[in-house]
Amino acid sequence: MNIAVIDDIPDEISAVKKLLKEYAALNRFEAEISEFSSAEAFLKDYFPLQYAVIFMDIYMNGMTGVEAVRRIRETDSNVLIVFLTTSEDHRADAFSCHAYDYLIKPVLKESLFRTMDDILKTKTVIDRQKFMFSSQRRNYSIPYADIVFIRTETAGSNYLELVDRSGNSYRIRMTFSAVCKSLADDKRFLPVQAGTIVNMEHIIQMKDKCCIMSVREGGADVRLPYSIKKEKEIKRIWQNFMFESIRNQSLR
Repeated sequence: MNIAVIDDIPDEISAVKKLLKEYAALNRFEAEISEFSSAEAFLKDYFPLQYAVIFMDIYMNGMTGVEAVRRIRETDSNVLIVFLTTSEDHRADAFSCHAYDYLIKPVLKESLFRTMDDILKTKTVIDRQKFMFSSQRRNYSIPYADIVFIRTETAGSNYLELVDRSGNSYRIRMTFSAVCKSLADDKRFLPVQAGTIVNMEHIIQMKDKCCIMSVREGGADVRLPYSIKKEKEIKRIWQNFMFESIRNQSLR
């Protein structure tokens, strides 16, 4: 497993690396650990799928960890991010960047081991949960976590648009009911109106009768209208989902 540790304090890097090597030895897997003293140094030669996990300090000279992760998310939607910080103040920012976890420094062995246990389990689950479809005569298999939304092109059409977290759009021939049936067991997906289903992990906010999504189109936020008749129910489900997500992160 390729892991990156980014921190501007050498002793903090050494401490995390020591714990990661101990965990890898106990769990009998090889860990290639790369270290960087700044976000800028890390991003200089970064490319998607280079690392399975990134441990990123939030407070650093120059670019902050949150800024760096937002840059990473422009091209890499799969890498797992674990923020390192001395403060609890940035949990909301971490959540908006789709961070996997948030560890307080100095990082305790118990906390890091628990996070790595969860990561190994999560990666196994994520690898199994993929949405398979054909578009433009090519076959695709996209992790559920990468789907931002799926919607019908026009009323009554059997063609759908699927948009992933990198902003890529795919035209697929499938009924909306078939898509909803495929995703029914995953609590992240919420039908917000006839012909539109969204991944709640990618909702930034609900405003002006719309779901503001985490992707942009033509330089503007993607805004997906929701059913006015079901407005209270939709908002309640999303708020409960967010609360549960934050709660699960705080318990790790």
